[in-house]
Amino acid sequence: MYCIYSKGDISKISPVVSQSFNYKCTTTLWNIKKKNLLAQFVDDRFAVLVQRVTSVMAIADELKNKGMIHNEKYSEIRAEQTSQGKMRKLFEALNAGGDRVKKDFYYALRNHEPYLFRELGEHFFFTFSCSFLMLKSQ
Repeated sequence: MYCIYSKGDISKISPVVSQSFNYKCTTTLWNIKKKNLLAQFVDDRFAVLVQRVTSVMAIADELKNKGMIHNEKYSEIRAEQTSQGKMRKLFEALNAGGDRVKKDFYYALRNHEPYLFRELGEHFFFTFSCSFLMLKSQ
C-alpha cells in the first residue's frame, strides 16, 4: 500500500482521519510517523497549553516518575507560582527531552486534561483531514 497526499506530507495524516474516509494506512507507516505527529501536536499548541492546562503538577509528576524530567527541572516547575509559569518551565523540559518526552507529555495530557485534550485533538485531526487525497493499494 502507499498513500498520496497533498503537500506530500504523510506525517500529518492519522488513523482517525484515514478511518473517516474508510481507508487506512499501514500500521508500520503510522508507527513510524506517530512519534513525530504527537510531538508536532504538542509544539503547535504551546500557547494554548500554557494558558489552559491546570493539572501541570500531575503531568510533571507522571513525567518525573518515568524519568523524563530531572529533579532540578521538577523543582523549578514546582517553584513557579502560576500554572502558566509551571507550563513554561515544563515546556523547557519537553524541548530538552525531544520527541520522546513530548510523546509522553501528550499521553499524560490526555489522561489529566481529557476535555481540553479532546477539544484540541478534534481540531488537529480535522485540519489535516482536508489534505487527504487518495489511498491506493498495490
